[in-house]
Amino acid sequence: MKRTLHLLACAALVTPCLAADARGLKPRPSPADYPAGTSLRDGTVLGAAILAAGEVRNAFATDLNRGWLVVELAIYPPKAGRAAIAGSDFVLFVRSRGETFMIRPQEASTVARILQRETKARSDSDVNLYPTVDVGYDSGPSIYGGRGGGWRTGAGVGVGIGKGSGPPPPASTAKDLETMQTELEEKGLPAGPAAAPAAGHLYFPVMDRKLSMKTASFELEYDGPAGKERFRLEKPANR
Repeated sequence: MKRTLHLLACAALVTPCLAADARGLKPRPSPADYPAGTSLRDGTVLGAAILAAGEVRNAFATDLNRGWLVVELAIYPPKAGRAAIAGSDFVLFVRSRGETFMIRPQEASTVARILQRETKARSDSDVNLYPTVDVGYDSGPSIYGGRGGGWRTGAGVGVGIGKGSGPPPPASTAKDLETMQTELEEKGLPAGPAAAPAAGHLYFPVMDRKLSMKTASFELEYDGPAGKERFRLEKPANR
C-alpha cells in the first residue's frame, strides 16, 4: 500500500520550510551530470545515480553495503515554479533471475533500527571478532549544504571469547542507533517543496536472497503530483 507523505506546512514563504529541513546533498550542476534521469510533466527534471560500494564507504560512516542500495537523487524544479517531491513517491523495480522485485525506500530511522538488529544478531557467537570503530559527529560547515558538521571514523580490531565478551560491537548500542539515524537523515532526500535544485539519498533494502545483485537490472519509478515516470538506472561496475 502506498504511503502518503504529508508535506511541511508553510505560513507564507517556502524558504522557512526549507531551512527547517536543512538536509541533503549539494546537487550536481545539471541533470546531465547524472547517469540517469527523466523529465516530469510539470517541467521538473530528475537526475539519479546508484552509488558504487566504494562511494558508499566514502560517503557514510554507517555500513550500508550489507543489504542496502543507495541511490543519489537530484531534483531540478521548473524555472517558474517549485517541485514538491518526496522519497515516498519513488519505487525501485529490480529484475533478477526472472523475477521482478518492487522495493520502496526506507526512512532513516527504519534503516538504523534494521542495521542495529542485524549487528546484535551477528555478535551472538562463541568467538567474536569485532572492529573497534569510533564513529562521531563534529560541528562545523557541511560540504553538503545542509546542517553543519562532519563525520569521523577510526578503526581497529578486537577479539572476544563467549557471548557478551569485550566491548559491544559497533552499531549495536542506543547511541550508535542515534548516530546512524542522524547521519542517514542528514544525507537523505530533503522533504518539502523546493524552489531550487536539491538532492539527497534514497535507501532501498535489497537483502532478499532471491535477488542477485550481479545480474540485476534497475528502474526507478516516480508516481506523485507531477505525474508518473519510470526510467532505467545505470548499475555501477562493482555492484
